[in-house]
Amino acid sequence: MATDAALEEAKKLLMRCARACADYGVDVVIGGRMALILYRLHGDLLAVDRPALATREVDVVVPRRLTVRGVPIVERLAAVGLVPHDAPGLSRKERGKRVFQDKRHGTDRPAPQFVEFVAPRVTETDGMLEPQPGLIASPLRYIELLLFEPLPVVVDEVMIHVAGPAMFVAQKVLMRDSKSGRRQDKDLVSVYEACLLSAPRWATERETVVRAAASSETWGKWLGRVDALLMGHFGSATSPGAVAVEVALRGQANAPRAAAVSRVVMDAVAAMFRSTAT
Repeated sequence: MATDAALEEAKKLLMRCARACADYGVDVVIGGRMALILYRLHGDLLAVDRPALATREVDVVVPRRLTVRGVPIVERLAAVGLVPHDAPGLSRKERGKRVFQDKRHGTDRPAPQFVEFVAPRVTETDGMLEPQPGLIASPLRYIELLLFEPLPVVVDEVMIHVAGPAMFVAQKVLMRDSKSGRRQDKDLVSVYEACLLSAPRWATERETVVRAAASSETWGKWLGRVDALLMGHFGSATSPGAVAVEVALRGQANAPRAAAVSRVVMDAVAAMFRSTAT
């Protein structure tokens, strides 16, 4: 489990990466658990006194193809002291995951904290992607939703684009339901926290969901499934997602019970997604 010290180091990587990629604007978006950290810094979202769960990684979402703007991202990262580390692939013919880490760790061994780029998975057989030369991105299902109308957050005079809460929630639950999706309890915690923190702007997020659903027939079908999927995970105090969140957060100050988790997520579903269900 990541410690608070690990989280502070990961935050430093986030800021270095954000400065390096600033010229790419909305084509470089922060997702993952680091998004929940940034939500706490956004003026329109809920201020809570319970800390976010720590994380060691910075997940950065990019398109499958990203035009070079002046200087490639890999060179920009190198200029701020972030170098690549390659993990072996599943076979000699398959490229493994590439992450970026502080240069003091070198390139031969993995660092405790790292930046990982991810891009949309189109087929279940997609291998590692290369949006730009040397910028290797892991393919993830439904991740393109996070590139739709991200939220701007200014931290230390750096503009950072973070996935919008509704798109964040939708991607998490849709990926969990996919063949290639992971099924970790921390993702259920992320869904709950995104719903909770975004409460003051649920109406605005609903408008974003409606625009996203109208932009593509495929996206409309995806987003139309979110209501039922979240109901299955969080529909009552005894639903598996609600129970998993209570267990994961147990021991924290002001930790929610399963009934409260269910209530928050179901209120968020009604406010943000129910109108798009088919």
